[in-house]
Amino acid sequence: MPKELDIDIYDFAAYIAKLCAMKNYFVNLTKLQKLMYCAYGAVLVSSDTRICKEHPRAYPHGPVFPKLYNYAKNHHFDFIDALLNRKENVENNLTDPQIKVIDAVINFFGKYNAGELVAWSQHPNGAWFKSSKMDQISDDLIIEYFKTLIKN
Repeated sequence: MPKELDIDIYDFAAYIAKLCAMKNYFVNLTKLQKLMYCAYGAVLVSSDTRICKEHPRAYPHGPVFPKLYNYAKNHHFDFIDALLNRKENVENNLTDPQIKVIDAVINFFGKYNAGELVAWSQHPNGAWFKSSKMDQISDDLIIEYFKTLIKN
């Protein structure tokens, strides 16, 4: 069973949003959700560690972290700005290799737009596709899929 970090989902989202801002990658809620999923999967495979307690779920448009999704839907216009202004200390809870993995994920996937990431996340061999809709995506399926990605 993977180790679990006690990183707040909003801090995790803020960390990813800030990385995107530093690299001049546009981010909206959909893209942020997919980038968080990519970082979650990559860290899970590379260090046998779950970044946060919340599991991604199989929503109609790909993997979603529901708590963050619901918060964003209730704070429409200022959601990303609120994340960018959030004081978080995610790096204090990560190892250097985990930070490097997340940075590599954002460097690779951050250049894609939300639609491209939705399409990617729904790949027939992917964990989302193999999950029952609206259910939690199991770490086992995520590990299986991301192992093939990281190997390639």
